[in-house]
Amino acid sequence: MSRADLTVILHTERGVARADYSGISAPVLTGVWTQPLSANGNGSGVGQFEALLKQAPRCARQVWLLSDEVWVNGQSLPAAATAGLNSEALEHALNFEAEPLSGISAADAVLGFANQGQEDGLQNFWVAQLRKETLGEYERAAKAVGVRLAGVLHPAGVPAPVTGVNAEASWARLEVWPQVALARMGGPGVLSRTRMVNAAPGQVRAQVTLSQWLGTTRPAHWEWLGQGEPPALEGQNGARWQRVTLDTDTGLRSWLGAWGAALAVGAPQLPAIRPVAPQRPARHFVLAGLACQAVVMLACYGYFLWAEKERVALNAQLMELGTPAKQLAELDQKIKKGSDELQKLDKENMAESVRQGMADVRTKMERRRYVDLLGRLSEVQPDDVAVRNIETDTSGKVKIVGVALEPRKLDQFAADLAAKLGRMWHVQPPQSSLQSAETTVPVWEFTLVLDYGASNKPAAPAPARNSEHSPKAAAANPKPAAQTQEGSE
Repeated sequence: MSRADLTVILHTERGVARADYSGISAPVLTGVWTQPLSANGNGSGVGQFEALLKQAPRCARQVWLLSDEVWVNGQSLPAAATAGLNSEALEHALNFEAEPLSGISAADAVLGFANQGQEDGLQNFWVAQLRKETLGEYERAAKAVGVRLAGVLHPAGVPAPVTGVNAEASWARLEVWPQVALARMGGPGVLSRTRMVNAAPGQVRAQVTLSQWLGTTRPAHWEWLGQGEPPALEGQNGARWQRVTLDTDTGLRSWLGAWGAALAVGAPQLPAIRPVAPQRPARHFVLAGLACQAVVMLACYGYFLWAEKERVALNAQLMELGTPAKQLAELDQKIKKGSDELQKLDKENMAESVRQGMADVRTKMERRRYVDLLGRLSEVQPDDVAVRNIETDTSGKVKIVGVALEPRKLDQFAADLAAKLGRMWHVQPPQSSLQSAETTVPVWEFTLVLDYGASNKPAAPAPARNSEHSPKAAAANPKPAAQTQEGSE
């Protein structure tokens, strides 16, 4: 039986399904297989994912997963701050913005996003987040079947109308999923946009907010996916809601058909979470360098053998032809010179190999040093002190920048950090300045410099601070405090 051109696995709280498609540019749905959550895999998303891939007929070599395990939400950043940022920098910033909302640590998460345009000076993004561990389990399950996971998406927000609609008509759809409600619009001459809010099923706040947003667009075709009855909107102008349901075979096929058309072209304008390409470990580069060195040495040795053979042959010919001794000596000198050059090249190759090995060792030591520093720094949890930024310079020094509510807390923080780091890092006395004296509670901005390798003597007391930098003086005499702030800037 021939292999499918595209395979999509759907995993929701209601069950799982597999859809196969034929064709690449215009995929046609050829088969749908559904299972309840308790059928295989003991209800595990990964287990059922692998079970459906093993099911006959053979699935496509690249598989997409639609799972409600993916956390999705809308994120907005200042448009001026995002201007000029590449995709990697945007992903890094959005990952940290999503952390307090999703509950997934930025270090343990993988993120996908789609740009939704600007509004009121803000750049809007559609963000999807998943744990790296979960993504790795799906990747390994696909690899075990002999296929590759192309990407993971939340099943909400298919970028096309699901029910029958005129190709020239604009459309809008309101979807209510567990923990998220979403509104999507599109059509000829209409900017395809998505808006969502995190909400539990049935919450009125999410439905009302998204319904009002849809009402301002006044599309010609309306779709509803959710439990209960859809809301009535002023912008409908008498148009009726077309219900989209995944509980019937016809509705599920229509919905999966729309998803297949979007995924066949690589899921543009969708927050797809794609597997990260594995990076080659450092030992691979070391082995490649050693292999190159061995090839060069073999080539040099082969050249030496060939040159020696040629020298013997020339000597024999010269003896036969009675070549003068001077010409023979000149040839010998040239061959010796070539041998010396080969030996010189061999020594240079050996020296380069040693330098490369030392560079690899230094790189590993630098990585371990900073990992150890971050681990020890995380164990120091000072009161009324917040760390804003950690950066390094070319000399290996580490600069910690943050704010504190009391200057004396900085000296205690420096002393605690020096005790935790031991003799590996030298903690210099903190440098601080009053950031603002116009607020109710003065805030001091500080800089703490760590120098690796120096003897870590106890942190020297910070220079005597003028009484005007104290909280009471700052509150009583705001003008000098403001001058101090300008000087620090």
